[in-house]
Amino acid sequence: MRYALIKNNICINIAVFDEDAPMESYREIFRHDGICDDIVLIPEGFEIGDTYQNGEWSKQIPTPPEEPDIEPDNTPTTEERISALEMAMSFMLGM
Repeated sequence: MRYALIKNNICINIAVFDEDAPMESYREIFRHDGICDDIVLIPEGFEIGDTYQNGEWSKQIPTPPEEPDIEPDNTPTTEERISALEMAMSFMLGM
């Protein structure tokens, strides 16, 4: 059977135990050691990061990835480069 280790209302890990496992013993040891606040059965479809509160499960809400900071492309165009070279040549030749 799949059990969720719950800390601060969030599933922090999942463990598989035999049906006859002494869950109360595990629960007390894990609580005492501060590993988790509770151990509960986890239904199919739920995973680490999902929320368990007041006996109800809810899926984690994925946070959208941050938009990368894209610097503007200040590379001159071919036409701008040609114009700059023509101006430089004119200056050097004294035109």
